[in-house]
Amino acid sequence: MSDMSTGMPTRSPEGANALDLFYVGFNEVNFYFEDQDQENLYEEVVRKLFPELKYSRVFPLHGKKSVLAHADQTKKDKSISNPIYIVDKDFDDLLGTIIQDDRVFYLDRYCIENYLLDENTLLNILIETYPKFKREEIKKAIDIPSFYTQSMNSLLPLFRLFYAVQRLGLGLKNCSSKPEEFTLKGKPWCIDPAKIERYFDLLKTTTENIKLNPPLVDPFNDLRTKLCSTVPGESLVSGKFIAAIIFHYIKSKYSLGSISFESFIYRSAKNHDYSNFNSVVQRIRTHLGNT
Repeated sequence: MSDMSTGMPTRSPEGANALDLFYVGFNEVNFYFEDQDQENLYEEVVRKLFPELKYSRVFPLHGKKSVLAHADQTKKDKSISNPIYIVDKDFDDLLGTIIQDDRVFYLDRYCIENYLLDENTLLNILIETYPKFKREEIKKAIDIPSFYTQSMNSLLPLFRLFYAVQRLGLGLKNCSSKPEEFTLKGKPWCIDPAKIERYFDLLKTTTENIKLNPPLVDPFNDLRTKLCSTVPGESLVSGKFIAAIIFHYIKSKYSLGSISFESFIYRSAKNHDYSNFNSVVQRIRTHLGNT
């Protein structure tokens, strides 16, 4: 099977789920992730997080459902030794859908990209492109901490609405939306409050059409949906979403040539120091020490 958009060969869900059987005996630990087309990214992540472990490859599957189904299967048949399943947190903790399995490790933030967007990592990417530029001058010119905080604050209302959509089962497109759907025309690094307001109106209209009972007067304070207001931005706003905003912002300041967004994320993984992964790494190491 091949991806029609790239012409590159891809694996069917069944093929991806069975690939690990060919590596029995080669991997000291078998790592499973969600996104089937992000194998190189996850290889880089595991290599940095667990340099002491012996493994030949990681196994990205076809989404979280496939990962959790695989975990359920290996729990029954014990065919794979030391399986470790790393999944995005998404809204699972807020929705009460966390799976209780000591081999399944949820990230502490919304998704893996939320960890990769610190200032030093992004500066390193720019230095790779402009090795003669002074680091402090680039740092001052782009001021990543201020832009990140501003963008996160602008996106929080939108992701609270996305959470309300999932919590109430409204069926509206939410977290899978493209970031550019909510930015200013011609300035994809700038959030457009008017577009968020339109989504708010769509949400309210949808609840009225389905005669939600009791009616949703204020999705930000309704008892059914306000839980999300208690969590930090990194746990609520998708890292993929804000990474796209930052990608466009950096390109508005410095030319990155023909670099794609996927390459930008991979370079972030290569340049990251991984200290902010300590919590999940410690949980995994503790588990492996007890097996």
